[in-house]
Amino acid sequence: MKNAQAAIEYLMTYSWAILILAVVIGAFFYMNVFNPNQDICSFQTSGFSCFSRKLTPNGLILLLQVSGKDVRVIGFNCTASDEWVASDFQIAGSNVTIYSGEYKPLNGDAGNPAPLQCWKADGTTLSAQDAGQYYKGNLYIHYVDLDTGNDHKLIGRIIGMVE
Repeated sequence: MKNAQAAIEYLMTYSWAILILAVVIGAFFYMNVFNPNQDICSFQTSGFSCFSRKLTPNGLILLLQVSGKDVRVIGFNCTASDEWVASDFQIAGSNVTIYSGEYKPLNGDAGNPAPLQCWKADGTTLSAQDAGQYYKGNLYIHYVDLDTGNDHKLIGRIIGMVE
């Protein structure tokens, strides 16, 4: 009888270990850990998301969805470097006002959005030679809340193939 109990305890211990291992592997697949080349564009703050994005050698066209507040975007930076300064932010032309729940390009009008450059870690911009390669960088958006006048900086990540 003691041998049967030892065998059951042995099987139960390994069954729990296998179940935990299956749950961990399932979580990794859910988070796409095994597919590092998937296109990603996300922000640390809720209320902002990438509605449409396209990495091209000419630059990045990024549309934002802003919910809950009206904002004016006064600066943008897309860089593979982890270091940046306030002077790195760019918005050509006028500042872009995005009302709550609205989709809008950060630069230019919806019919003719101008590209915003993404910078590589070596300090150069994306070029035609980078087409077909994956780019991994940080997005920095500097905006003002129109209701309160408070100044904010938003950090995000972008990973994708340069088209």
